[in-house]
Amino acid sequence: PLVHIQVVFGGGLLLETEADNGLSKLMADLLTRGTARRPAAALAELIESRGGSLTAFSGQNSLGLSARCLKEDAGLFLELMADCLLHPAFEPDEVAKQKAVQLAAIRKQRESPLFEAREAVRRALFPNHPYRLTPEGNAEAVAALTRAELRACHARTVVGGNMVAAIFGDLLDSEAARLAEHHLAAIPAGLKPALIHDRPAPELPQTIALARPREQTVLVMGFPGIDVKDPRRDALDLLCEALNGLSSDLIIRIRDERGLAYYAGFWQQPGVDPGYLAFYAGTRADAAETVEALILEEARRMAGPGLRAEEFNRALEQVLANHHERLQRNRDVALDCALHELYGLGYAYVLDLERRMRSLTADDVRRAA
Repeated sequence: PLVHIQVVFGGGLLLETEADNGLSKLMADLLTRGTARRPAAALAELIESRGGSLTAFSGQNSLGLSARCLKEDAGLFLELMADCLLHPAFEPDEVAKQKAVQLAAIRKQRESPLFEAREAVRRALFPNHPYRLTPEGNAEAVAALTRAELRACHARTVVGGNMVAAIFGDLLDSEAARLAEHHLAAIPAGLKPALIHDRPAPELPQTIALARPREQTVLVMGFPGIDVKDPRRDALDLLCEALNGLSSDLIIRIRDERGLAYYAGFWQQPGVDPGYLAFYAGTRADAAETVEALILEEARRMAGPGLRAEEFNRALEQVLANHHERLQRNRDVALDCALHELYGLGYAYVLDLERRMRSLTADDVRRAA
C-alpha cells in the first residue's frame, strides 16, 4: 500500500554557467531543508514518523522532489512537497551546512581519475555549453553562491509551465488527480525558462593528456552524441548494452585475453541538447596505446560490419530484462514517465520501450553507430 510521487522541473545544468555551476543542485537540496512553516528538523521528524521519505535531485536537464509514503499519507506528503516547493526558507545555517556537503562531494569526485578523464572529454566536446560542467558544481562557484541567487533560481525554475507531477501506487487515478490539483495548484504559472547558450562547436579530433601521480591510467574516447528525441536513441542504448558486461567483445579482448585493462566499457548520455557517447578503460601507462588501438578497432567494427547476430540478441534480451525489472518499481516508472513528459516525449515513452526495441534490427544499430 505505497505511493511514489515525483515532481520534476526543467533546469539543472542547462540553466548554469561556470560562474554559478552547482546552483541548481544546492537549491534543489535546500528545498527539503526547511520551509517558512516547518524548520528542517521538524520537517525531517514528521517524514520519518510516517515511515516515508522525501528527497531532492538535480542533474543535467532537470531537478525535482521524490517522495515515498503509505497510501493513507499521500495527501500529507503532497502537502509537504508543495510546502517545500512554494515556501523554501533557505536559512543561512542550512545553506552553510548544505554547501559543506556539496563541497565534500566535489572534493571526493576529484579523487577519481575516471571522473577527471570524463570531465576533460566533456570540456573538449562542449566548449561554452553547460554540458561541460557537472551537476555538483565547482568548488569556487558553490562557495560563493548567495541566498539571493538561490531565490532567483527557485523563482525562475519552480513554475507551473515547467513542472510535471507523476503519482504511482495504490491510488485510483481520480484520487491522485484530486490530490495533485488540490496541493500543487498554488505553484505559480510561469513559463519554462529559456535556454541562452549556443550549440557547442568542438574542434575535433582532439587529444588531451593529463598527468596525475597515480598508478592507474584512464583512457576515455568521446564522440558527440544525440538528444533525447533522436530516433536513433534506442539503437544506441542497445549498442551500449552490447559493449558492456563481462561477455562483451570489448572486455574479452582487452581484459580477459590480454590483461591490459582493469575495466572497460561504453556509455551514452543523451540530453535535451545533444549529449555524448564514450568508450572508457582503466589500464596501465605502458598499455594505454594498445588499449586505444583496440577500442578504435571495436568502434570501427560497430560502424562497419556491426554486431554479430548473437551479440545483438544477447543485448536485446538484456535491455528488455532490465526494462521489465525497472517496471516493477513504481518509483522508477514514475520518474521515467515524469521526465519523458517534461522533455516532450510523452509519459508513455518508457511504457512503449519493448515494442520499439523488438522492431530494431542489427542494421539499425550499425547505422546509428
